[in-house]
Amino acid sequence: MFKMNRCHWQNDMIQKYGSPVRVATNQLFFADMESWVDIYGQSSNPCLKEPGFYDQMTATGATSVFNTTSKVEHARVRRLLSHAFSLNALSGRGEISHADMDCFFVVIPVQSFFPLLRYVPIPSIQEAYGRLGKLVKFVQQSVRNFQAQIEKEGDSFAKGTFLRNLIDARDAETGGSRLCFEDLVENTIIFLLAGSDTTAITSMYLLWETGRRPKVKKKLLEEIRTAFPNHDRAPTYEQASNLPYLNACIEETLRLWGPFNVGFPRVSPGKRIGGKFIPEGVVVATVAYSTHRDPKFFPSPLEFVPERWLDVNSDMRAMSKPFGHGPRNCIGKHLADIGIHLTLTRLYQLYDIEIDSSMTDKMMRQKDRGAASPWDQKFLIRPKPVQQGA
Repeated sequence: MFKMNRCHWQNDMIQKYGSPVRVATNQLFFADMESWVDIYGQSSNPCLKEPGFYDQMTATGATSVFNTTSKVEHARVRRLLSHAFSLNALSGRGEISHADMDCFFVVIPVQSFFPLLRYVPIPSIQEAYGRLGKLVKFVQQSVRNFQAQIEKEGDSFAKGTFLRNLIDARDAETGGSRLCFEDLVENTIIFLLAGSDTTAITSMYLLWETGRRPKVKKKLLEEIRTAFPNHDRAPTYEQASNLPYLNACIEETLRLWGPFNVGFPRVSPGKRIGGKFIPEGVVVATVAYSTHRDPKFFPSPLEFVPERWLDVNSDMRAMSKPFGHGPRNCIGKHLADIGIHLTLTRLYQLYDIEIDSSMTDKMMRQKDRGAASPWDQKFLIRPKPVQQGA
């Protein structure tokens, strides 16, 4: 991992030796449809998260919905988070999101849109990234201030907002338990880190791929600008998510350039995985980077072909899992989807974007820094505002 080449190494091993491949004394990588279900799917005999990997994934020392290895604790926290992350709760704040998006494009130059320096929430390298400590303090103070405002202004304060939904959540199955202060801080930090990565990285690679393909770019721009000719009004998520070619471009970008394409480790309880019996205690993982490039399901797998998603089949869905699979898949999928759609539609609605001639394939090769990002840590574009009605 610390060579920042993990997803490429995992894929190289699978391409060379097949699936599954033994990569350590007690570790197997898979790249087949069955293993997605066998390892990560709902089961009475599940493969639990591997403690040696996930115990490191904390910013404060507390557990989160992502790093807890307890099936019971994960289920409790997931229930507490589920309403805040539901599509209804997130899209219900559409007017605020649109105002935020418009303010963002006014205040922040589009050239600065892609913040590629990321925090890495792993204790062994936190010292090299002092910003993480600042982020922890910022979130702690923000949560304290928010809770104080609720006490001061009463029950109506910020009702229905994301953080308020987290604070108000109660779990009936465990006697009305709630997220304590430490839970709120740790989970909020994970959401900030993972959420900003997903939106920024997916948007950036979509601009990279479409910007190099004039026919694809022309078709996408025509779809967006025909649907949203009025620059004074940002598209809603409901509107943006109904654009078939935009959806296809996003799906194809996530297939090729998803920010979390590595194999996340689980521990076999002693069961059949991918058609083979895997003894108890063996660490197993399905490598998304490899399943997303299987030519059996994705012809010309290294090519960016959005059209393949206009006639999608169930096998393609079963092999392309940018947000994971099963009861521990990414709880922020809806939040990421909203962010990606609103960002891209507003960006293409307001700007003509050209890729700087200095950018190369080598510079855009993914570097695994917890979330994948370009190897050179930069993406240079030349934006030009679009005239109303152009």
